[in-house]
Amino acid sequence: MKVRVLIVLLVSLGALVFAFPGMGSHSTLVEPEVILQAAPGIEDKTPDELTIAERVALASAVSIAQQEQRYIKTATLSSLMFPGAGQLITENYGEAAAFIGVQTLITGATVAGVYLLTPSNLWDLSLTMEQRKANFRDYYNTLTAQEFLPVVGVLTGGMILTSINGKISSSRARIQAEENIASGKVTFEPMVSLATTGGGMTFGMRMRSY
Repeated sequence: MKVRVLIVLLVSLGALVFAFPGMGSHSTLVEPEVILQAAPGIEDKTPDELTIAERVALASAVSIAQQEQRYIKTATLSSLMFPGAGQLITENYGEAAAFIGVQTLITGATVAGVYLLTPSNLWDLSLTMEQRKANFRDYYNTLTAQEFLPVVGVLTGGMILTSINGKISSSRARIQAEENIASGKVTFEPMVSLATTGGGMTFGMRMRSY
């Protein structure tokens, strides 16, 4: 029973720690201004009135805009999941090393804390598997709140620090991705496919993977 309470507590804390606002998926809708810039003069036209050149221009603009959004979203979410990963995508290797280094220290300290606060006989590698299982059963069956709270505290502290590191890293990665696009450091080519269907022509788009 005590083990179940501990697991539920840890899961609940993890859900609360990682539930930061403002980290929802970025919109994949293309701004109207992008459409109008790509094919000026189409405001009063119906889809059937668009020329082939206008259709290609529209499909190209949407393709590039979606690839840019995908790039920003990938960098942002990558750093949220693993601090520093987004900086690798945006090619900011100095910050990537810093965030990865901080995360390594957080993880190492958390593991060391749990190890030091747990009875040494549970980590004795000279014991057989059955002996270790028996030790774990005895430990958790006799565990009191006062005994497992320090372990929970270390785990919770590690989760909080990890989430803060990830939040800062993801925010920085998003800004860097947007700056890369604005400065022209990162550019995308339109990925438009032309297909024939029943004598007519339709334009599709393919998303570039990262």
